[in-house]
Amino acid sequence: MVKKILYLILVGSIFTLTACGQKTKATKPTNQNTAKTVETKLFGVNLINNGGAESGNVAPWTNADDNLKTFRYDGGWGDAWQVTPPNHGDSFFYAKVSKDSPVAVFTQKADVSKIAQIVDENKVSYNLSGWFGSRVYAGGRLILTFYDAGGKEIKTSAQDADATEKITSANRPDDVTMVEKTRAGQIPSGTRSIKITLEISLVEVKSENDGDMAFADNLSLILTSKEGTK
Repeated sequence: MVKKILYLILVGSIFTLTACGQKTKATKPTNQNTAKTVETKLFGVNLINNGGAESGNVAPWTNADDNLKTFRYDGGWGDAWQVTPPNHGDSFFYAKVSKDSPVAVFTQKADVSKIAQIVDENKVSYNLSGWFGSRVYAGGRLILTFYDAGGKEIKTSAQDADATEKITSANRPDDVTMVEKTRAGQIPSGTRSIKITLEISLVEVKSENDGDMAFADNLSLILTSKEGTK
């Protein structure tokens, strides 16, 4: 009888220890899971907030002089488009420029400090794209500027190396046509934040430039890793 009781106590103790060990193993977080969560948020997703003008306003783009606007594709002159981005939403951006104010810029920032280690190993690439339209003599493009942890700009090797192609008089699309412009490159080592600039400018200065307009939609910045993380 005593032996039987001791046996039951021993079995019960083993069961309790095993169960506790399993519980600890199941609930213990891993660095790998944490890293994967960060990658999911920063890789393979659009880092431009409100890149399609669908929020009903222009936030979080800066809106100097209240110049950046949104317009619906089905609203008046907006429905005259012959070529538009595939799978576009209801609205797009537009801004006016003139001979007196030939350039307008609107910006927002993306924080990439949580993938600093991969960035510093030169393993992070970007794909920048947007659709742009022109009315009269104006055009738009996207520009990236990189900053280190102290907020200092990291210079890249060539001018306009990290920007979509600029619309000029030679390549300006028809007034009812939007064209896609893209740029691919590498995030420079040391980058902790990226400024995204939507630039609207005159492509040709003429005496009659007064309220020339450029349009933009489906703006995106997608990061990928050479390690295959997404």
